[in-house]
Amino acid sequence: MAHDGFRVDLEALRSAEEGVRDAVSELGQMAGWGMAAAGAQGMGLQELTMDSVPHVGHDKLGGALLAFGEAWEWGLRYLVEDGQAAVGALGEARASYHAMDADAVQELQRGVGG
Repeated sequence: MAHDGFRVDLEALRSAEEGVRDAVSELGQMAGWGMAAAGAQGMGLQELTMDSVPHVGHDKLGGALLAFGEAWEWGLRYLVEDGQAAVGALGEARASYHAMDADAVQELQRGVGG
């Protein structure tokens, strides 16, 4: 039974890491509504909704807006944190595979007297 072995595409890992990092950045910007530091942590919308409550009129609508802002903020915070963790894991995996490849090349060169 023939097979071509196990391969890891380091460029695909790098690309995935970059894509997730870009998505997390966009989420942070969206969450922060212009407040970059808060947005990077997935925060900001709740504060914005609090400031808007007095302007929506009805108390129930204001309460619903506050509840939405809180839920949205927590959801974004978790997405940002999980995304940052995924970026870290992808980077660690890429670095580990790269190191293993380098070690394998070194061992092969040593074995053939190279």
